[in-house]
Amino acid sequence: MINMVYTDEQGNLYDHPSLAACGRSGDQFLPLESSQVIPLPEGSSLVSLPERVAAGWDRRRGLRFVDQAVTERGCGRVYPVGVLLPQGFTRFLLPGFRRPSSTTAAAAGTGTRAGTSTTASMAPLPLYGYTAVGMRHDRLVVAALQTDEHHKWNPRFFNTPDLKERVSARLADDPDNRILRQLAKCSLDYSCFTAQNIFYQRWEGGLPVSPACNAACLGCISLQESECCPSPQGRIAFQPNLDEAVRVATTHLSSFSCDDDPIISFGQGCEGEPSLEADLIAQIIAQTRKAVSRGVFNINTNGGYTDGIAKIAAAGLNSARFSIISAAPTDFCSYYRPKGYQLDNVARSID
Repeated sequence: MINMVYTDEQGNLYDHPSLAACGRSGDQFLPLESSQVIPLPEGSSLVSLPERVAAGWDRRRGLRFVDQAVTERGCGRVYPVGVLLPQGFTRFLLPGFRRPSSTTAAAAGTGTRAGTSTTASMAPLPLYGYTAVGMRHDRLVVAALQTDEHHKWNPRFFNTPDLKERVSARLADDPDNRILRQLAKCSLDYSCFTAQNIFYQRWEGGLPVSPACNAACLGCISLQESECCPSPQGRIAFQPNLDEAVRVATTHLSSFSCDDDPIISFGQGCEGEPSLEADLIAQIIAQTRKAVSRGVFNINTNGGYTDGIAKIAAAGLNSARFSIISAAPTDFCSYYRPKGYQLDNVARSID
């Protein structure tokens, strides 16, 4: 059996002696099965989910909820646990929990739906990718699968003891560069890997340029309407100028410590839609290429501004990643809530 896990007020982790681990898909609670779990990947983060009631699964009686359990300090309040996976892994289930004042009927069999009351309230969680977790043979397992090679994104290469020193040294070399100051914040406060790569001078380095966006994505990680849920990071509040952007790009692509394919990547979590700054990006590429020919210019984009994408491509863009959550127009618009474009515009940008 894959046992349910939970945490106490002090952050100590426990596994339940008789209840199986339970995850959630949509509004359905499902027990974790051996066929859908892997050992906890290196570099994962275990997080408590406060103000929520942990879900477990009884093989005979079905769904059960646990808000009180025996801990090191006796019987006390306990909370569900989730896992933040490193890059390269795809989750199958969300952590199982309910609102503290919900009334959920425990029913036998799989696929029990979550019921909630209208009076339930709890503080929203930050927008992270929470994954269901359990304990099997004294080892933590997660409902996930490795779907991509993640060597360059392995957490052991980031947040190293010398990171602060590297950030300070780079800022001292270019103290008036607002982009570097933004990337320093992203590196140290948000642990952004592409921001940190600018200071490690390797691999894919982020270069944020756009404070504006042409979408209002439900899962935006840098700006939420009325802060309905906490944004994991803040969006840049300025428009970079050409000189400061070129200094960042040129240094990164020409660095002796970069590998054969150093990357400057537009479209980071701390910015809006980069193609809205097409004129600036085109100039950055052109000016940087006068100094260095190696490396790759990449853009992460929603693809909605086709004219902007075309201008950037003509300037020498090497690669692009288009964000498309669904090819069904209704679902696409429901998530992205695009401003001034539709799915057809994205298709034209890809062409």
